[in-house]
Amino acid sequence: MAASMFKQTFCFLKNAATSSFANVFCSSERSFTLYTYRARRRFKTVRRRYNYVPMGRPETPPDGKYTTEPLRFIRSGGRDLNGKVVNAKIGGGPKVSWFMRDSNYPEVGERDEKVLRVHPDPVRTAHLALVGSGNHKRYIIAHQNVKEGDVITTSCQIPPIPVRAVEGNAHPLGALPIGTVVHNIEKIPGEGGRICKAGGSSALILRTLGDKVVLRLPSKHEIALDPKCMATVGQVSNSGHDAIPWKGVGEKMSSGYRPRTGWRHRKTGYHGRKIKPKRTFIVKPTPPKYETFKLSGA
Repeated sequence: MAASMFKQTFCFLKNAATSSFANVFCSSERSFTLYTYRARRRFKTVRRRYNYVPMGRPETPPDGKYTTEPLRFIRSGGRDLNGKVVNAKIGGGPKVSWFMRDSNYPEVGERDEKVLRVHPDPVRTAHLALVGSGNHKRYIIAHQNVKEGDVITTSCQIPPIPVRAVEGNAHPLGALPIGTVVHNIEKIPGEGGRICKAGGSSALILRTLGDKVVLRLPSKHEIALDPKCMATVGQVSNSGHDAIPWKGVGEKMSSGYRPRTGWRHRKTGYHGRKIKPKRTFIVKPTPPKYETFKLSGA
């Protein structure tokens, strides 16, 4: 049936316009053969799971409560929990301290805190800010232009009119105007900051979509969150940390990275190194000393 329909189509072309292409296909002497093609199976390339091994793990306090005291940081050396080396590039480095960082927000009310100290974090990319209110002190993520003596406010109220966005203050997403830059954002109200906590990261409030607030992340992806999710105004400190090049091998080793290769590894020609035979040392004989002959006259 399919062959007859195919032949009728080209016979119509022959009647409409004389063509050598139509004459060939409409001749009764030529037989038609239909070929069926099967789609080839496409094999999906499965990527191996990237074995992310952190630089180390902190030592929890004995009582398990929050503390502002420096804690011991135990380096992993590139090994997983079973002791197997899964990342040979991690190892060494000086002893550093780890500080517990509080990313939670109060559920109700308003709180004012004063910035007591700002210093770099030896483990994380963002700087730390020690803030205090009364007898309570805690470490938080330092924003870009934070200074000692600043007072930051955390409010959980959503007024009918958007509030004035002040850098360092924390408000619900529904209380901030469109176009505000925020960081340390909650995914679920009351869960604590989970998004944009690395050094120099921030998100932008784009618009409202129904009962949600749409934000644009550093990866250009857009997410819609609950207006009750808390966020801090401003950008995370230590921006541009990833653009600073390494000064040398010694700086990498002091930061906890092992050398990638040794001085001379025997590789094949595929890896860019030409395998040359060893040099043959030729021991040259010591030349004979010149002898002096004295000729006597006859």
